[in-house]
Amino acid sequence: MSELGPLYFDAEQMIGLDEFARRMNACANTVRYWIRTGKLVEGRHFIRQGRKYLFPWSPQLLALIFDDWRPVVPPKRPLLDSRRPNRQPLKLRC
Repeated sequence: MSELGPLYFDAEQMIGLDEFARRMNACANTVRYWIRTGKLVEGRHFIRQGRKYLFPWSPQLLALIFDDWRPVVPPKRPLLDSRRPNRQPLKLRC
């Protein structure tokens, strides 16, 4: 994660779930799914007031969301070193 500093929630820049979904070009149910699955975290990406979800709309929040959603590349597996040499081919006697 990047060092964006703390995210400050300004009451003037807060938007509702429907407006956030429209600006993110997603359905409101998709945003609710992101919240249920943990893609959007309360206190980090949004706050709740009763039954309402409020999202601060700022470039800082967008950078935070896209940084959190960046796929993590797993480290490459090391090559295995054989402890013994390859087996000798079988010699068949006829």
